[in-house]
Amino acid sequence: MPSTITSAPMPSSAPRRVRVATPSTETSPWIIVNQSATVVARPGVSMQVQATCSFLDVVLADNRDGSSLAVAFGWSAGTVTVVTAEMVSNVTAVRFIAVSGAAVGEVAT
Repeated sequence: MPSTITSAPMPSSAPRRVRVATPSTETSPWIIVNQSATVVARPGVSMQVQATCSFLDVVLADNRDGSSLAVAFGWSAGTVTVVTAEMVSNVTAVRFIAVSGAAVGEVAT
């Protein structure tokens, strides 16, 4: 089952908000961010967050065909088992990995 991505309309002065529900042991698609983002991980059991600085066309190709050419790196919190928030900067996109148990990730960018 793929990840479920929802985005709520926000006033123009507020950041875009995206919620990603990821099934257990799955990896979500990349979520494009506006250079920096506040990322919240809400693990079912445990989860990871990855970011990339790869070019936008590479990230979009990964989402489209699973080519896995974007260079991914883990956020500094590592694998988390409790709700964790972190700011990521100078990145193109983020994604969520539900290591065990379904997980929810949220992005404000």
